[in-house]
Amino acid sequence: MNVFIIVNEWVDIQGHTSSEVVGATYFDTENEAWESLDIIAKAHDTRLYIDDTNLVLEGHVAHLQTEEYYILELAKKESN
Repeated sequence: MNVFIIVNEWVDIQGHTSSEVVGATYFDTENEAWESLDIIAKAHDTRLYIDDTNLVLEGHVAHLQTEEYYILELAKKESN
């Protein structure tokens, strides 16, 4: 069984890269993850297209060079 997460990855003004799982949660379907990514896009006054699985923001805050949100598929280990 696979699940989907949204990762937020950014590069600060010193060039250091960091990342985190948005909301520390997973989605059962890619469509659910996409809908959540679309909410993030709308919060940044931008639009996702149906085939988009990532969102890149540049220069929107002073302490970051770039920020990206993307959907990542993971294998979920079944519990016994």
